[in-house]
Amino acid sequence: MQLHAQSTAVVIVIVVVSLLLSPIAINFRQQKGESLSPTEAVKKNPMVKEIHGVRIESRPPQSTLDELKVSSWPTHTSGPIEIPWSFKSAETMYLVEGKVKVRVVESQQANEEEGWFEIGGGDLVVFPKGMKIMWNVVEDLKKHYHLHKDESSPGQAS
Repeated sequence: MQLHAQSTAVVIVIVVVSLLLSPIAINFRQQKGESLSPTEAVKKNPMVKEIHGVRIESRPPQSTLDELKVSSWPTHTSGPIEIPWSFKSAETMYLVEGKVKVRVVESQQANEEEGWFEIGGGDLVVFPKGMKIMWNVVEDLKKHYHLHKDESSPGQAS
């Protein structure tokens, strides 16, 4: 019984120390003037979901948006519209407001309702280079976007 309690205590100490050191590492990196690339920021969060190869993080912490310098990215706005789109480079976007239904054209469910998924205000989304989609803005959209230059698709090894 005492050995089990000691093992549990060790695990708790390890978890607490790792939680305390994580912000220190991030702060040290920021003090050195380094920031995360959009690819690194999405990779570092294990809570990101992936749908048809699109990575989506709902409501990322402000610290992530600051590290990415999202507010300095170009802005795009749009009213309701449905258009086909092809990503010539990987693109990370942060949706400030609105709602978009997306269908990946190459998905096996391309002609079925299940082939669609929604993204909306508060989502940080990464589309890989070469992906073809149908983009359906359902509610007026405002987004910041970053086009990746000469990077492998986010989440992929170089």
